[in-house]
Amino acid sequence: MSRVVVSFAGLVDALERLLGADHVSTNPDRLELASSDFSEIRLSRAAVLVQPGTTADVAELLKLASVATVPVVVRGGGMSYTLGYAPRDATAILIDMSRFDQIEINEDSRILTVGAGTSWASIDAALAGTGLALRFRGTLSGSRATVGGGLGNNATGLGQGDISNDLLGIEVVLPDSRVIQTGARAIDPDLPGVRHSSPDLTGLFINDAGVFGVRTKVSFRLSRAFSCVSSAVFTFDEPEPLVEAMCAASRLDIASEIMSFCNYHHRVFAAQPGASGKEAKRLAQAIGRQAGGGLRGALRLARLLNPRALTGLVDAPYSVMINCDAFDAVTANRHIRAISRIVRRFGGKRKSPALAYGLRAQPFVPISSLILGMNKECSIPTNCTVPMERARELQRSAYEFFARNRSNMERYGVTHTYLMLVLGNSFGMEPIIYWKDSVSPLRLNVSAPEEREALASCPARPEARAFALDLRQRLVSEVCDPLRGAHFQLGKFYPLKTALASPDNWTILQDIKDVVDAKGLMNPGGLGMG
Repeated sequence: MSRVVVSFAGLVDALERLLGADHVSTNPDRLELASSDFSEIRLSRAAVLVQPGTTADVAELLKLASVATVPVVVRGGGMSYTLGYAPRDATAILIDMSRFDQIEINEDSRILTVGAGTSWASIDAALAGTGLALRFRGTLSGSRATVGGGLGNNATGLGQGDISNDLLGIEVVLPDSRVIQTGARAIDPDLPGVRHSSPDLTGLFINDAGVFGVRTKVSFRLSRAFSCVSSAVFTFDEPEPLVEAMCAASRLDIASEIMSFCNYHHRVFAAQPGASGKEAKRLAQAIGRQAGGGLRGALRLARLLNPRALTGLVDAPYSVMINCDAFDAVTANRHIRAISRIVRRFGGKRKSPALAYGLRAQPFVPISSLILGMNKECSIPTNCTVPMERARELQRSAYEFFARNRSNMERYGVTHTYLMLVLGNSFGMEPIIYWKDSVSPLRLNVSAPEEREALASCPARPEARAFALDLRQRLVSEVCDPLRGAHFQLGKFYPLKTALASPDNWTILQDIKDVVDAKGLMNPGGLGMG
């Protein structure tokens, strides 16, 4: 059979006929921005950006890509720092899923179905006032980060567990253009009930870096929203007892969130401008709801608005924030008291819970504060998660790694800090590396408008950047790999093939890839495939 030859102009023309010219772009500046992530590693610029609006659109454009033998990469909210959606090939079609932002709430059956391009902040807003909740609330970057991208990265962060906890099923367009439903959606896409009522393929599309298909719709199980939360914040002078306290508190199985911060973050929080006007009113209402209203809510608001509430953490080396949710204040308070006894046993000093109140009421922080340091440095995180019994070992290994590299870090002006959290039976650490450098177009694009002029003039420091990226790579190989640490957001950065316990696991994954994507066109390089 002779190979079909399709010119680039012919492909673009076909895409415009399918989607409309307004949803197809070959603008170089737009493509450059959309093809970049926060890894500071440049691969290629995609040839064309498309914005499908329906599942049928996605299936048809994948057919066009297959005929033309052109790679396809899917982009969600653009928050990747592991080359997740960065195209390896300059001929690639980049699929922007932003038009898939529909939200359907079935209150009778407690089912939430959303388009894969829906942001976590949009879901939070849609559920407000329904009395229902998604226990996993999303990521700190949830004002932009999307559900589809979160599935491709096994998102975690805010609320309980990770994105898969209450997942019912996914609609996926395979690279060969077949449309499948997974989990409960496989039986009834309109009213998905029991996820495991048949052999479940859902897990294949979690943390897959988008190599097995394009997620278009996602269904979750909703729960009755907790009416009260009780919070506590403790400070520590050393990391070892902090880690022990976090794990011990988690073993009580009554906390919704356990997350720790370093002194750097305390200074960032304290420097944030206070809310005013409409935002202050919204914040007050949210805090009142968390506290169950009345005097309790008023007291929380007074604590939060106290100018010393966050500045009281500035001198503390470490803090841990703990939230306990319940359907009544008595239970929430009883749980936080039980946890407080545990944390104090490890030397934790209780402080104002204003930080916890603020993050609960306003969970999705400005993106610029995540991708730029306090002094406008570039930043890049690395995550590693281990079973709780290896928590201290991970903490010690990471601290020893940065101690070994201290002199060169000082030479290049590179600094670091840590976020830590407990996820069920696992302990997660996210060291963040900072360095002074020119600001990439993507970082500039998500920065506050009033900061862009100053950021655009930051001088390039290629030596510092090269050292920081090498430091990050060695952090994975010298700290995470020996402990068999798991990673969220695998993308094209974290090794998977060598991390798997058995080579047969990789063989099976590759076999599936070969069946659904015989030409290897779906995000080549993702997971180290193709």
